[in-house]
Amino acid sequence: MASTVRVPRRADARTTKSAFTLAPMSRRIAGAAIDMVVLVAAAGVVSSLLESVTAGITRVRVDAQSGARTVDSAIALPVWLPLAVLVVLTALYTIPLMASWGRTLGGWAVGIRCVRADTGARPGGALATRRWFALYGAAGLLGFVPVIGPFAWLVTLVVGLSPLWDSTRLLRGYADHLGDDVVVMARTGSTQRRSGRGVPARLVVLVSGGGTNLQALIDEPQDSFDIVGVISDRSDAGGLERATAARVPSSVVSLSDYPDRAAWDAALASTVAEFAPDWIVCAGFMRILGASMLAAFPSRIVNTHPALLPAFPGAHGVRDALAYGVRVTGCTVHLVDSGVDTGPILAQGVVDIRDDDDDQSLHERIKVVERELLVDIVSRLCALGCTVDGRKVTIP
Repeated sequence: MASTVRVPRRADARTTKSAFTLAPMSRRIAGAAIDMVVLVAAAGVVSSLLESVTAGITRVRVDAQSGARTVDSAIALPVWLPLAVLVVLTALYTIPLMASWGRTLGGWAVGIRCVRADTGARPGGALATRRWFALYGAAGLLGFVPVIGPFAWLVTLVVGLSPLWDSTRLLRGYADHLGDDVVVMARTGSTQRRSGRGVPARLVVLVSGGGTNLQALIDEPQDSFDIVGVISDRSDAGGLERATAARVPSSVVSLSDYPDRAAWDAALASTVAEFAPDWIVCAGFMRILGASMLAAFPSRIVNTHPALLPAFPGAHGVRDALAYGVRVTGCTVHLVDSGVDTGPILAQGVVDIRDDDDDQSLHERIKVVERELLVDIVSRLCALGCTVDGRKVTIP
């Protein structure tokens, strides 16, 4: 039975943002601190006004026997009122601004705005209100705990302010023209005009080594996809440095940090899912993907192999081709399935084998063809999607 894979699109989209990167935590904390100063100052002013108003409120008591009249002092305000005022002001300050503008004064000052991770639009009133109540509901319970109560309220006030909203999976922030940094999963940079066919597909790239294929995807001037994340199984992978240089968010999911491959694969799937990708590209990723990844992203993971599959699968395709004595080899771009280099083939490129070739010289020539083929296929998949019928893949 044929299964169709299509990239979600918004037909009315005309512009997109070009670059992705990660804003430093210091910037988000600075924005929250500015908001805290604004709110504490406002709470002080409101509390002072309440005190001045209640200071003028008196109560006259008349003695029943003597008829003497006694004027009581002003009504005492409860000690918790300033905190209550601060909480109410935070709601009145945060929710409308986040819903309609995407940022508070602190976010504006440091160049951070919050958008929905799934659409890139402003949060909207429902989501802003829901998140605010979730935060303060938890803080309200902790506020009754002795000793830590006041600290719980203070921490929640800071975390609840706009520059830190990207800590959830529903919202991610992005920097505007005031700053060149971007919070996780968000766009910034100059606006690109599109043909109106829709927004770019979201691409996550998996790397284990130097990241030359990743660099080819970064360098290609096209608008069918945006690289929203780079993930590696090695903290020393050169591809991570390329991601940082291109201001693309990156993560490391190391196999050694998990008890077994299944746990690692589940963690990898969860990390990839945080970027909400349309397609995943294995660009020199030297790990076999397991059931969690394949179930989460069926027919949406693309891999390359330095041989003409189904010949010479596995980690030593170049060496095996030379040892077998074939006269031509090449590279294959294919979808990933549960086998080792056995997924449906998307495209292949041919490279002649020379008499003086060794592993290194042949592999370098294959890489040139592989990079060009990968960029072309990924661009077409992201723009058009594909149809998978058994082992046959058709790109419209």
